[in-house]
Amino acid sequence: MGNLWLKIKVFTKIAIFAVLSIAALVLVIQNINKPVKIWLWNEYDTTLLKVLFFTALVSVIFTILVGTAFRTVRQISEIRARSRSQRLEEEIRDMKQKASMLQTKPPGGGGAGGASASSPDLGPPIEPDPKP
Repeated sequence: MGNLWLKIKVFTKIAIFAVLSIAALVLVIQNINKPVKIWLWNEYDTTLLKVLFFTALVSVIFTILVGTAFRTVRQISEIRARSRSQRLEEEIRDMKQKASMLQTKPPGGGGAGGASASSPDLGPPIEPDPKP
């Protein structure tokens, strides 16, 4: 049964290819010597088949150029975002480095009176009043 479906699939593809080939051949035969006048700042006499061919060629080239332009714009915006994030990371790294330099304790346990620069001396703790 699977072999039958394979044969049907292959026959369908061959039939579609044959119909498209015949249509292309009829198009070429009908338009090979059909005269047209095209205007490109001057009027030129040419055949319709040449006009169709060059129109298709220019369309393909234009499509490729437009796609390339959009890709380039997207890449430029990605580069800008990446450089911005790198710059921010460097700034954060510099700030952390400066902050770590400020928070270091001097060797020997601190300054006068045993108080360190990071914790101020608050004095003796305050005890609550006894209730009468």
